[in-house]
Amino acid sequence: MQTPRQPSYRELDRKLKAAQAAFDAGCYAPVDHDTDRHIAPDMEQLGLSEIADYWDLVYECIELAREAPLTSFRPPSPSKSTKHKSISDLTMWAFAVDHPTLKRELYLNFASEN
Repeated sequence: MQTPRQPSYRELDRKLKAAQAAFDAGCYAPVDHDTDRHIAPDMEQLGLSEIADYWDLVYECIELAREAPLTSFRPPSPSKSTKHKSISDLTMWAFAVDHPTLKRELYLNFASEN
């Protein structure tokens, strides 16, 4: 099996800019933070009580990833994909950033057309 190529700085920055633009335009999936199996535990662990604070943190993580896209990028595992049918044909982009205030690494991913 061939190893996927590492995306370039330019490609990663372009994806992160597109993610920011999507946020700015309100183009992200609404979730019920009380029942979502990922977001509710994440919010509790991070001490967040409002969903708006969660989305602000996600946006901040995108900004942090843009500071060093090559080192924050996490290649997707070929065996992993989303179970959300509405985005199953899109590429998943994953990043991990060291959050300066929370003093911990935070992982985020988003779906994007190639």
